[in-house]
Amino acid sequence: MTKNRKRGLNRCYHKGWRKREAFKVLDNLYKFMVKGTVKKVRGRNKEYDETTILKLLVLLTLAKKSYRRAKRFLEGNGEYVEYLGLKTIPSFQTLCRRAKRIPLHEIVQKITKLFTDLEGLERKEVTVDSFRERSCKGSTAQRRRKRGKYKDQGASWAKTNKGWRYGRKVHISLNLVNKLIIDWIITGGSTHDSKVAPKIADTCKGFKYILSDSAYDSNQFYGYIFEKTGLVTVIDINRRRGLDTEKQKQLR
Repeated sequence: MTKNRKRGLNRCYHKGWRKREAFKVLDNLYKFMVKGTVKKVRGRNKEYDETTILKLLVLLTLAKKSYRRAKRFLEGNGEYVEYLGLKTIPSFQTLCRRAKRIPLHEIVQKITKLFTDLEGLERKEVTVDSFRERSCKGSTAQRRRKRGKYKDQGASWAKTNKGWRYGRKVHISLNLVNKLIIDWIITGGSTHDSKVAPKIADTCKGFKYILSDSAYDSNQFYGYIFEKTGLVTVIDINRRRGLDTEKQKQLR
């Protein structure tokens, strides 16, 4: 058997395995639903109900496909269309509009609590961090900057190690034991981590240790943690604060 033939068989096996896992997740999606999460909206009858849209969004996430590639992806996988009961495939605009109405925070919190309770895991270590996401391509952002017309009003320019980038910043809290996201906050790309630190720390209550990088090394954050949450901090030292190591230990 040639190497190309082996690669083809492995690719088919992996693709079939992914489909079985995707169907398994979609079949058990109702367990993750919060009661009253998927609500009926008054008005004309919609072609796609909220549950179908939610399943489709989860499917696209598992397949690592964007909303723009949803139509091509579903056309090449008819079993998904049949499973979802779709007569027509939702457009990119429909997916974007309907996705904004789904309370993802409640669903994610339900998933995290369910897995934590099922596995009987102790809420021990949690970490907080952030990363940037582009709102559009770099060339598109530069063109819109010259014209002064931005479609994403919540995004902003920020200087990174790779230069200036336009987009948003996602601040998350993560359970280190089961690697599940607890909650997240989306801000402009230029927002510093320390400004969102108190809000993201509120989502970590119930844990024992909180881990983070040097961006959270500030007296205000330490004070908030000790007074409001009772967590034990494990934070890298920010040497750019102009304080030596011994003095920082005393401030802690």
